[in-house]
Amino acid sequence: MKKYVVFKVTDWEHFLHTSEGSVEDVNALANQEVDDAEVIRGQDITSGPIFHTYASTLIAMRDLCIIQGVITPKQSDHLLDIADHFHHAAVNAEANLNKRLPD
Repeated sequence: MKKYVVFKVTDWEHFLHTSEGSVEDVNALANQEVDDAEVIRGQDITSGPIFHTYASTLIAMRDLCIIQGVITPKQSDHLLDIADHFHHAAVNAEANLNKRLPD
């Protein structure tokens, strides 16, 4: 069941700034769809725990990669940035007082 279409922000911004709204422009954007992405909305009652789990998993994976010596400091920092992003998403989701079941 497909409900949302996901694009990278850079592809969307490029479309907004360069598109004339032609069918060709829309088709070109459609070809940029990220087809392996899933959407979990912050209003979903399960989103807080899901985001916390993802952040914790990233940190555990990062630590294992450091121990194994298969990650650069730049990659480590990048994983921490992503983990921070999902931690903040979890905190925001938990603060949302208008939670709903996923639709």
